[in-house]
Amino acid sequence: MGDWNVKLRFAAKLVLKMEITKELLKQKFMEYNKLYFNNELAMCRFTYIYMRDVFGRYTTNITAKGEKIGHIWISRSIELDEEMLRDLLVHEMIHHYVRTIDGVFFDGFFCHGRHFVRQVKRLKKQYGLDIWICNPYWFYKNEKPKVTFGRKAIAFLRNRLHLF
Repeated sequence: MGDWNVKLRFAAKLVLKMEITKELLKQKFMEYNKLYFNNELAMCRFTYIYMRDVFGRYTTNITAKGEKIGHIWISRSIELDEEMLRDLLVHEMIHHYVRTIDGVFFDGFFCHGRHFVRQVKRLKKQYGLDIWICNPYWFYKNEKPKVTFGRKAIAFLRNRLHLF
């Protein structure tokens, strides 16, 4: 169903712009943490900046006391609606879960290995969420929206076969 919603939204060009702020990201993090992760995740730091290479990024800093502090970066280079923001933020929260709860430092190529995939499958089964590793229907603001065979092939290899 989620895949169909993405295609329908892309085809109809019904992208509703949202005003993204750090406060909104914190609020949504708390909401999704409670809903999807049983409030197990510690609060992250958030940065909302222009990134041309990715839509979101997760990093971890380890303090002198050994605490793992997560940092979620969301790109200004994509127009986000409510569903896209949820999917992107939950994707990054899965990285946070794998790193801080599972305690896994390296989880496959580009950190989308078996621990990450396990959480994606859990969220799909329990909540019907389709969390993508690579979404062929998302585009940067200045990019011409064209879904090519190459984009679909890369998304299939990353999302379904987990090759990279």
